[in-house]
Amino acid sequence: MWYNIYSYLSEEKHLNVVLSNPVKTRAIASAKIKTDNLLRGGYIVECYVPDRRIMDLRELVRHRTALVRMRTKLKNKIHSIILMKGIQISSKHCSFTHLYNEELKELNDYRINGYLHLIESLDSEIKGVSKLFYINVDQYYYPHAYHEVGLEVGLGRISPPFFHTLFHEEHPVGE
Repeated sequence: MWYNIYSYLSEEKHLNVVLSNPVKTRAIASAKIKTDNLLRGGYIVECYVPDRRIMDLRELVRHRTALVRMRTKLKNKIHSIILMKGIQISSKHCSFTHLYNEELKELNDYRINGYLHLIESLDSEIKGVSKLFYINVDQYYYPHAYHEVGLEVGLGRISPPFFHTLFHEEHPVGE
């Protein structure tokens, strides 16, 4: 929400907008000087506001993260159903590979089949978001994009190779 207001005032109305942390500004205001002189006196600590392209990349990462979390919840639901029923699935297949999913479908459990269908849909959506992300990174590559987007999703400072693995299904991270 704040970004739309910031963009409107700074880009469309061409105003000099300063974004600050309200907690820090309030503490400084009560201790130092009247509020009308905060900006002129240099007492406002200005927050960093990334440009629109970085914000869009961050939004794609947040969206992909949400999709992966949904998929993980569904996989956990399937595991809990299997445990509740005391079903043994062949250990020769890794979880949720094609062969593992085929074994699950043979159980003919309406819940498992429904969850598998949703997982397939989420897999498709995750791949689409990943491709969209890479199209945007290729078009608007920033050397610092890896670091900034990584901070947004709580990964801290990350290297480009690690960042690259986040968006390749062959090497999923954090699932």
